[in-house]
Amino acid sequence: MHRPPPPEQGLFGSILKASLGATAVLGAAYLVSRLREKKSVEERLARLEKLAEKLSGEPKAQA
Repeated sequence: MHRPPPPEQGLFGSILKASLGATAVLGAAYLVSRLREKKSVEERLARLEKLAEKLSGEPKAQA
């Protein structure tokens, strides 16, 4: 079976596709950076909790 050729897109269609692609790439990069930042914050908080536990001499309460 033969597929028909794609329709002509024109300038607007090309610009729209390029804009959507760039937006998708930037959005994905933003999400990845936020996930890394959240992980980093959680790791720092865990280290601070351990340090506070050592300094106070009290075991951490289990929730």
